[in-house]
Amino acid sequence: MNSAAPPGSTGIHALDVHFFSALLHHPSSSSSLRRGDVIEIQGPASSGKTHLLYELVSTCILPPNIFSIGTDGWDKIAIVFDTDDSFDVHRLSRLLQSRITQYLSRTASSLNTADSAKVTTVLTRILGKLRVFRPSSCFQLAASIANLSSHHATFLSTSEIGLVAIDSMSAFYWPDRFNIEQLRSMPQSSLVTAQTVTGAAASVPSLITSDPLNCVLAALHKFRMSHGPVTVLTNWGLNPSPNSTVKFQLFRQHLHSFPTVLPHDTDTVSASASHEFSNVCLPLTHHITLNFPPMVPYPADMVLPNTPQRDAHHCRRVEVGAQIVGLVRTNRSADVGTFCITITNDGVSIG
Repeated sequence: MNSAAPPGSTGIHALDVHFFSALLHHPSSSSSLRRGDVIEIQGPASSGKTHLLYELVSTCILPPNIFSIGTDGWDKIAIVFDTDDSFDVHRLSRLLQSRITQYLSRTASSLNTADSAKVTTVLTRILGKLRVFRPSSCFQLAASIANLSSHHATFLSTSEIGLVAIDSMSAFYWPDRFNIEQLRSMPQSSLVTAQTVTGAAASVPSLITSDPLNCVLAALHKFRMSHGPVTVLTNWGLNPSPNSTVKFQLFRQHLHSFPTVLPHDTDTVSASASHEFSNVCLPLTHHITLNFPPMVPYPADMVLPNTPQRDAHHCRRVEVGAQIVGLVRTNRSADVGTFCITITNDGVSIG
């Protein structure tokens, strides 16, 4: 990994405080993140994973100052692999506009027409630092990441890639499981035919037993070592963990090749054995778990004819202004941080 300057901080106070306290070594007192850090964001559907990613992407592509007003921006390229078709650039643009307006409001009580035009111009320039790719399979995702270095050299050679994100790592989980099981159930005669046609007898068994996710992790790790971006991976929360509490739901990892954060008392030998057993090549630095926002109960006096209207109103109350609780853990650290996310139409508040 090259030795360029660290990326910066997340701009999210609660996360930055935890990152600084949980890791002993930081190359800069102004950067809570280190080059090559890998962050997993796990949670059930509609728990705010993509909105948290919006905030991290915004910080990456924002300039360090706007109209002489300081920001938390890194002024770097952000690469997003949208495997779930849920990363909405229009939503990101709206959140960015709200964030820029907040910066400007520090020096002015209101924005006039000229200021609004300036914001639009700046916003267009900032969004030019975002690249979104939408692969349709796990192997296509791995190939796209493997070619990211060439893409950078050809189209983005004057800029640094500060963040690489995959939203979500679980998008191809069920198709991959099905395909692997289909290959493993192939009769021996089919394998012999495949060996004869391909002329590569040794490659067929490895194809059958291989996990496509390993190809993705290997490509990510190679790019991480050569370019040093912060890597953010969103992931589904499918299986409840026995370590969950009444107040907070944790999840077991359903992706068998996926890295995990190790307990703080794990010794070096055990850590090496754990990674060797799981065939992990991409080390995980931080793990963030998000929980469902609290559900508002239906009114006791609700009557059936009014259900559709009240149901729409109820869903809106849950989605807009609801508070999502996050828990953050760091590899081999005893520190556990918590934070809250409030999502509104015009912004995301994290504290």
